[in-house]
Amino acid sequence: MSTERYFFVHIMKTAGTSLHEMIACDVFAPQEMYPNNRDANRFDAYTRFDYMHALSEKRKRDVKFFSAHAPFAAKKVFGSDLRTIAFLRDPVARAISMLRHVKQRVPGYSQFALPVLYSKPRVSASFIRNFQTRVFAMDPMPSRGTVMTPYAVDPWRFELALRNLEKVDFIGIVEDFETSVRMLETFTGWSFSAIRHLNHAQKFVVPEGLAECIRRGNQQEIAFYEHAKGIYEERKKAWLESTPDRPTGQIAHVRVDTRPVGA
Repeated sequence: MSTERYFFVHIMKTAGTSLHEMIACDVFAPQEMYPNNRDANRFDAYTRFDYMHALSEKRKRDVKFFSAHAPFAAKKVFGSDLRTIAFLRDPVARAISMLRHVKQRVPGYSQFALPVLYSKPRVSASFIRNFQTRVFAMDPMPSRGTVMTPYAVDPWRFELALRNLEKVDFIGIVEDFETSVRMLETFTGWSFSAIRHLNHAQKFVVPEGLAECIRRGNQQEIAFYEHAKGIYEERKKAWLESTPDRPTGQIAHVRVDTRPVGA
C-alpha cells in the first residue's frame, strides 16, 4: 500500500466537495482523513487557522489525507512531506456560483439579487475578490482567521501566489473536470468508481451585465487563473503523451444528495 500522504487545497466552489466525496468513498478510510469524527466541530476544523495550528504532531502523523479551506501554506503546518492537490475554476463562473451559495445558505442574504450581493463590500471581499489568488498568497498561514478573511494581494503577494501555484504537485481545472480526474488517478494511483456530484446547482440565467462586471473587477484573479490553466495544459499534454493506454471510457456520474462537512 502506498505511503504517500496528501493535502487537498480545497478552494470554495471548485468542485472540491465532489472530489472529497469521491476520495472518501474510494480511497481513504474516515480515520485516515482530516477532518473526521475526532473533530467535535468539523466546520472549525475545516476552516479555522488557529484550529489547524493547534493539531498535535501525533494527530498529524495519523492522517493520510488532509482537506481544508486553507491556504497552500498550510502544508507547512500539516506536514512538509505532503503531496499537494488543487482544483481551480474560471473566476467569473466561480464568483457567480459563490454568490448563489451566499444567497441560498448564508443567513441574512436570501432577499438580495446576485448583482446586489456582488456590490456588497463584505461579500465581495470575503468570497470573491482575488479569492483563488489569496489561497496561494497567504504565506505563511496566519495564526488566526480563515480564507474568508479579506486579504490584500499586492504585486509582491501576487508573484508569491504564482510561485506557490507552480509548486502544487497536481493541478486540476473544473472546466475540464473529467480529464482532470483521469490525470489525478494516474498521478496518485487511485481509481474512482464514479464522479460524484454534490452541491450541484440547477441551471439558471445569469443577470445581464453581472459576468462582465465581475470580469472587470477581478483582472488579477483572471490572470492568476490563466497561469493555472497554462500549467494544467502543459501537464495534460505530457500526460497524454506518456499514457497511451489510459482509460478512454467515460467515468460514471452519480448525483449525491448528502452534503458533507466542509462543503
